[in-house]
Amino acid sequence: MNVNTLLPIPVAINIHNLDVIDLAERCELLADILIDSESPTECAVLCNHLHAHLEALKENLDRPLPASRIEQLSVDHPSEFPPSREFADSDDLCDYSQALARVLSCRARRRSS
Repeated sequence: MNVNTLLPIPVAINIHNLDVIDLAERCELLADILIDSESPTECAVLCNHLHAHLEALKENLDRPLPASRIEQLSVDHPSEFPPSREFADSDDLCDYSQALARVLSCRARRRSS
């Protein structure tokens, strides 16, 4: 297998005014659209965009959030917060998600060929 088929096609995204919450929401939206997509070409494009947004999310995890954004993440009772997942940290989750996006992108490219 050609290793280049495993690498996503570079995508330029404008993240100038986006924080990690915005990027996570965009990732969720792209994943929702990807689930409903039946076109292999569209799937490949969506996977590449998802990969780019996940990379931007990972690169910005350590940037501080404004107080207003932190307030949005606050809950009054711990039971309001969803249970944690099996991943050790956010970097692991981003790496895992990027790997899935690469696999889906390769699959979509093969189906469109």
